[in-house]
Amino acid sequence: MNNYFIAVLRSRALAVRESWINAMEGRIIQKELKKCHRAEGVNHYQNCRHLVELYMNALKEKRVEGWRKVEKHHEESA
Repeated sequence: MNNYFIAVLRSRALAVRESWINAMEGRIIQKELKKCHRAEGVNHYQNCRHLVELYMNALKEKRVEGWRKVEKHHEESA
């Protein structure tokens, strides 16, 4: 039982860490998009398109997930 509890805590910590890393990657992309938008002015639609696509993918895929979701998955696999 004790080993199981330790494994659950480690999996929680790992999942939260990965989730926050993904969120920070999204923030970095957002900052770069803002810089590009300011620097390019009226041409930002053409010149910043690659950053917009990255940011839109990040919004879909890189969300912060809580540890409860990990705990449910861990219980189902045990």
